Amino acid sequence: MSQASGRGCFFRSSDFVAAIDGQYSKQVIEIESYTPLPRTRADFLGLIYLQGRIIPLLDVYSLFKPDAPADMTPQDLGRAVVMRHYDYEFALATEQVLGFSELPKTIPAAHVSAALTRFVLGSVPFDERFDALLLNVPELVTALNQRLEVV
Repeated sequence: MSQASGRGCFFRSSDFVAAIDGQYSKQVIEIESYTPLPRTRADFLGLIYLQGRIIPLLDVYSLFKPDAPADMTPQDLGRAVVMRHYDYEFALATEQVLGFSELPKTIPAAHVSAALTRFVLGSVPFDERFDALLLNVPELVTALNQRLEVV
């Protein structure tokens, strides 16, 4: 089990709570508009223009809960966490950014489908009600690049 270091950024979409290691989190932005791309998966919302760069925008809820009813619309996803890994940058759209705090020790994540386990480092306690999935940003970047090569 890999252990993240330092602080993490916690965010929520509907009933899904996730975290990323703070070393990958660059900023939180308001989603004012984005350009959808036709014939892409539901978790790939499209592209956003950010400070002179065009970066992919993913819906983290659709990525990790693909069989859930689509009760979240792009308008509900008012913010995005912009991440960077080496030269690759992308944004995860989310309903609410919960803040930054120390990342506690990672424990094995429960209830993650086999197809998505590569994107999860484990689970970290968030508060008394929720554990957050600690996302594996390098694996997300690899998968995103493979998808973009197809588009």
